[in-house]
This record gives sequence, C-alpha cells and structure tokens, in this order.
Amino acid sequence: YAIRPNASLTHQHLADYFELHTTRIQLFIEEYEHNMPELLEACKQTMAPIYCRYLLSAIARYDQPNLKHWLLQIFDSPLFQMLYPYMRFTGKKKWIYGPIRSKNTALCIVAGKSAGFVKEKLPSLFAKAKQTR
Repeated sequence: YAIRPNASLTHQHLADYFELHTTRIQLFIEEYEHNMPELLEACKQTMAPIYCRYLLSAIARYDQPNLKHWLLQIFDSPLFQMLYPYMRFTGKKKWIYGPIRSKNTALCIVAGKSAGFVKEKLPSLFAKAKQTR
C-alpha cells in the first residue's frame, strides 16, 4: 500500500470535497432506486457510514468560520435526512459517528478535528484504527 500525495481526493485540498463525495453517494442511491429497487435499503445501510466518514473528514479539512452553522445545514439536508435512519452504529463506529447521529455540532467538530489531528500527526495510529473499522 503506497500513499501518493495528490493522487486521489483523499490527499488533495478541494474546496468542494464534501459536495463531491455527497454527489457520489446520491448518484449511487439514485442508481439503486431506479435500477435495483430491491437493494435500495442495503445501499442506504452501506452509504450511511461512508457519508459519516466523509462528513468527519470534511470537518477535519476545513477551517470554516461558521462550521457550526454549516453542520446545521448538513443536518437539515435531504441526503442526511435520508441516511439518518441508517446511522445506527455499534462498536467503534458508535463512538466515532455518535456525534453525527446525535446531531451535536460541538462534538462533531471535536471528533472531526481530532481525527484530522491523529491522521496528520500520528499516521501509524490512524492507519491501525482504519484497519479495525
């Protein structure tokens, strides 16, 4: 496994990082809705933790002056509302994504910024945590 800077969305600073990923998730859901409706529920169950991971990553990446206001808008968005019922996590995911499930903006910011700090300053610990998710 090799990390190549600037070779993927995860290593680039993109102003619209979260929007790109949420668009991707929305397209997946629409594809299942139109072509495989019998698998739509499974798709949403799969997409919910991915969405949460992108949300925490967006929080970690951006120093937005109105991050709390931005999060409140995210919580009101149609995609968040669609995936919210599927945000029932257990184990580690419950601790990591719990602030999102509870819609607690302060805890979301702490969780996102903490994850970003660990990823940047303690990459081996971050890699180990990712292996066991």
